[in-house]
Amino acid sequence: MKSYRQVLLSRVPEGQRRSARALVQHHRLPSPGSLRALIQKLEGSDSHSGGGGKVPIPPNKPTINSVTNQGSGKFQVKGNDFLKSHAVHIRVVNVATFASDFFQATSDREGNLDNTLTIAPQVPGTKLSFSANDERLDSTDTTGTLWSNTFEITV
Repeated sequence: MKSYRQVLLSRVPEGQRRSARALVQHHRLPSPGSLRALIQKLEGSDSHSGGGGKVPIPPNKPTINSVTNQGSGKFQVKGNDFLKSHAVHIRVVNVATFASDFFQATSDREGNLDNTLTIAPQVPGTKLSFSANDERLDSTDTTGTLWSNTFEITV
């Protein structure tokens, strides 16, 4: 089943699918923020909410509770208070170089996150910071996205 974002993107001519701005212009929306609001509204009526209505928002901000270095570049990320059975985007930043990677995961039916990421080998002593979002909006954040806490670990 396609997400509403994929449906909207499929309506944009092939050569213009690279940016949210092109999508906004094609659908005559006033701003990228409005596009996010539209997508959130449309996805709020998605079947993963269980009742066919809006996706219930947990009362707490999503949280990364632990990150465990399992060796060989594998890190187990655990958290809670994410939207239930929903896409979760995990950002990993090398604190020294600000190099970052993004990973896709899915929360479980309770809104918990338990995912193992494979990251390129790091020099011992490197600090990595982990944060995540489940696509909810947050007008108080400069990115416009509701982010979890940042969990830092030294490799």
